Amino acid sequence: MYTQLCRPRKTETQSSWDGLGWNNGIPDAYTDAYVNANYTTDFASFACRNLYLSENTQLTVKGNNYVKVLGSVTQSTNSKIIVEDMGGLILLGKNPETGSAHIQVKKAIEGVQRLDYGLLASPFSNIYLKRLSPQTLDNRFYNYDNDKNALTNATPATQLVDAGQGYLVRTPNNHPSVPANWNIVADNFAGGSLNAGVILKDISYSLINNSGYNMAGNPYSAPISLRKFYEANKDVILPIFYVWSKRTNGSQGSPYIFYNETANTFTNDNNILSAMQGFFVTKRADAVRDYITFTPDMQLLQANFSDSDCFNLLVDQENINFPIGSLYYSAAKFPESFRNIEANSPTMGFNINGNEWLVYNDNNYSIDLIIPLSVNVTVTTTYTIYMNALSGVFAGAGPLYITDNTFGIKHNLKEAAYTFSAESGTVTGRFFLSFK
Repeated sequence: MYTQLCRPRKTETQSSWDGLGWNNGIPDAYTDAYVNANYTTDFASFACRNLYLSENTQLTVKGNNYVKVLGSVTQSTNSKIIVEDMGGLILLGKNPETGSAHIQVKKAIEGVQRLDYGLLASPFSNIYLKRLSPQTLDNRFYNYDNDKNALTNATPATQLVDAGQGYLVRTPNNHPSVPANWNIVADNFAGGSLNAGVILKDISYSLINNSGYNMAGNPYSAPISLRKFYEANKDVILPIFYVWSKRTNGSQGSPYIFYNETANTFTNDNNILSAMQGFFVTKRADAVRDYITFTPDMQLLQANFSDSDCFNLLVDQENINFPIGSLYYSAAKFPESFRNIEANSPTMGFNINGNEWLVYNDNNYSIDLIIPLSVNVTVTTTYTIYMNALSGVFAGAGPLYITDNTFGIKHNLKEAAYTFSAESGTVTGRFFLSFK
C-alpha cells in the first residue's frame, strides 16, 4: 500500500514597486505585480499573475526585455505601458480589462528612405489603418487580393485593422530621402482594444490562379516565433514565408526576405517576427480549414538568440542602401522536414546539384566543400558580397573564402567584404565559396 502525496501549491502573493525596489521581490507567475511608480525593464524583466498600474505611472518594456502577464492587466486612467522595438508585453489571458489597457507599441525599420515600403500589422483591433502611419499618403496603403494576385488600394481613413492581418505601407511622405530609421508607433490611447488570447484569421486559396498567397501579420504586442506559428498551422499553410525587405521603387532583386520554418535568407535571428511585423503565407491547396491560428504561446520572452552552424551571405549594389540579394547556408543537421528554398535566377544563389538555392541546409557539409555561387544582375555596376551573421562552426577561426575566377582572387569574407564589378546578366562559373 502507498499514500499518494499531493504537490503543495505555491502561495499566491503580491509585490509592489515604489520607484526604488519591489517590496516582496521581483514578481513571478504566482505574484500580483503592483506598479506604483515609473518602472523600466532595465531593472529587470518579470512575469506576474496579474498586473496593476497606479495613477500616472508608466511601465516601459525595453528591446529584448519582457513583461509576461498570465492573468489580467488593470490600469488607472492616466497610466500607460510603452513597449519599445523588439520588447514584449506577453499576455496569456484575454479579458475586458486587458483589452482596454492603455498601451503604446513601437517598431523601428532601419535604413529606409522616402518611397520605400514595409509590411505592417497592428497589435490593436478597432483602430483605423491610417493610425499605423499617419504621414503616409492615403493611396499608399495596400491590401492583397488573392484572386487578382495583386495589391489593391486600402482606404486607411475608414478601414479598421483586423487582428492577424498584414498591410503594405509606404514610408511617411515627409520621411528623409536618405537612409534613416522609420519609427512606427501605434497605440490605443484614443480608442481600440489590445489583441490577446487565441486569434483566428481567415485565409483563402484562389482557384482562379491556383494561388494561396495571403498577407498576415503578428497580432500581438510581443515578438512571435515563426517556428511555433508554422507548427500550429502546418496543415493549412506551406513552410515558406515572405517578409518585405528594405526596397526602393525600381531596385533590382526580390523585395522579400525568404523564410522557412527554421531559417531565413537575411539574418540569423531564429525566425522571430517582431510586434507589428507583416508577412505573406501560402495556403495549401489541400488545407483542412480556411483560417490560420495565432496562440499566446507563440510569443517569445527574448529575441536575441540564434541558430547554430549557419551563416548569411548578402550582396549590395553601389548606391543602393539595402541588400539586393541574401542567402542562408546551414550545416546544423536539421531533420529531413527542413525546407530548402529554391529560386529561378535569383540575384545571388548557391548553385548546388544544378539548382539555385536561397536557403540551403547541407547535411554533407565538410571543410573540403566548394560551393559555386551564381550572380544574376540587371545593372552594370559595382557590387559587394559580405557576411551578415555567422554562428557555430562558422564562427570559429577557420576562413570562409570567396574565389573570383575572373581575376584569380581568393578572398576571406570573414576578414572583409569583397567588392567587384559585373555587367548586366547571369554570371556563373566566376564565384566559388570554400572553407580552407
